[in-house]
Amino acid sequence: MGYYAVATVASVYGASLTAQLRPDRVFRANVAGALFAICVGWPMVVALGVEGAVLAMLGCRGVHAIMLRRAARQVESVRSAVAGEPTVVLFSYHYFDSKRKAGFHWLAEAYARLGWRVVFVTAPISRISQLMGDFRFEYPVVRERGRLKAVRDGIGSYVFFTTVHPANFRARVLNYISRPLVAVYARTPLGGLRAEIERADLVVFESTAALVLAPRVRRVSPRAKLVYRVSDDLERVRVHPWVVSREEELARSFDLVSVPSPVLYERFAHLDNAEYRPHGVWHELFDEVIESPYAQPGNACFVGNSDLDVGFVEIAARSAPDLTFHLIGDLPGVDAPNVVTHGELQFAETVPFIKFADVGLQCIKNAVRGETRASLKTAQFAYCGLPIVSPDFLPEEFPRTFVYAPGDAISIRTALRRAVVAGQGPSTATASWLDVAGAIASQAAGIRRGRENEKSVPQLAPGVAT
Repeated sequence: MGYYAVATVASVYGASLTAQLRPDRVFRANVAGALFAICVGWPMVVALGVEGAVLAMLGCRGVHAIMLRRAARQVESVRSAVAGEPTVVLFSYHYFDSKRKAGFHWLAEAYARLGWRVVFVTAPISRISQLMGDFRFEYPVVRERGRLKAVRDGIGSYVFFTTVHPANFRARVLNYISRPLVAVYARTPLGGLRAEIERADLVVFESTAALVLAPRVRRVSPRAKLVYRVSDDLERVRVHPWVVSREEELARSFDLVSVPSPVLYERFAHLDNAEYRPHGVWHELFDEVIESPYAQPGNACFVGNSDLDVGFVEIAARSAPDLTFHLIGDLPGVDAPNVVTHGELQFAETVPFIKFADVGLQCIKNAVRGETRASLKTAQFAYCGLPIVSPDFLPEEFPRTFVYAPGDAISIRTALRRAVVAGQGPSTATASWLDVAGAIASQAAGIRRGRENEKSVPQLAPGVAT
């Protein structure tokens, strides 16, 4: 009786999939049932005789029915999604509920505001990440792995946690030996993420090793538009060298390569699918803040979690004793009476420190081949009208930028003095994240080849002082 009940359920789901023109799913269910019969059913027959045969038949049909039911529900989910709200899947290195807010967090918020259903995927992350002391394990990434967690209306978080991933082991021999991990990661079962990709209208990848999943995403959801949002230089953020060497090859397979950095854009400008699209600013967060966190005037602010040039801060603190230097983020402290280290803050708590500062600091260490990142904080400084103090190896993207030579006390003192004299000025017009998200989706949907409609790269603003 039980066997016939299970068989009836399987036949109903099988007929549903056939009617929806998904014989591939029916085939997979049949294969799963056959494998169960061979690997489990036959030993049960040998061990238990007739009773084993009955249990094997029931188990085989049960596996078949479960596979068909799961497939039918996934296909129905995709069908209803196509007819309803659009879905965007964002592959980011970051965890959605992290205190650290990157561009992909704001893209997620923007798409949700624009009426999209958002799936924010944290990838790559694996046991290797855990062994290497990855900060993301401060959050419940293990507990939430492999399932879609509803964060709020319209936004879901999915931690694509794997056993291994192509990590950069920072040693040539180890990286050479670990090259097979790239192929292993690219073929890792997608699990519950597969259904979200199948229903996606837009899939956006950040600059991480998860790029190697792009060809598979294309096969799983050929109708979705794929975007590579080049948030960072892969070599600079220490992605596995094999992935770095294949970046352009992978980039060519995307519908759109969207680059926020004018320097980094030059690497992709020859591609027909590349565009320059600067970061946005969440205008409302800054416009609504009216109370300053500072007790007195004369405040310089740095925001970030890496690359702080501690030497700059030490020199600046001595050179400008009338300024108070505020460091916000997971940063080393500086032993000086006019340096205040706040640690990591929620972004909403950080906004007042940026808006009411007298000087915005972009005092980062020199990159090996020159800085290629587009800085979110400088865009925020410019939106708030702050004078920006920046090292001379960075591109000067905004007016009222005062540059210094790293390690040179005279140039550091001069840049700070001129920034203070310049004071707060008019806000530099910066696109909102709603504008950026909408433009990326529209541009990708156009699948244009050739650059007749491409947004040109503006001339970098000359610094006020050098």
